[in-house]
Amino acid sequence: SWDRTIAEISDKLWLAVDYQGGKNSYGALSAAFAWKFSPNVGVLFGYDIYNESFYRPTATIQVDIDY
Repeated sequence: SWDRTIAEISDKLWLAVDYQGGKNSYGALSAAFAWKFSPNVGVLFGYDIYNESFYRPTATIQVDIDY
């Protein structure tokens, strides 16, 4: 897995890539980016491509609220 804040663009932008091997529901290549648009609220966009062709790619949008 790899992730980092992309400070060259903004301290509020984060990128991640992760790979987990295996021909099952856990094996996948995942990529995501997140944007923290206020001190306590951010949004994350992610996409998964599974190693097993039986599973279709998935996408997610998440809102994170820190309190």
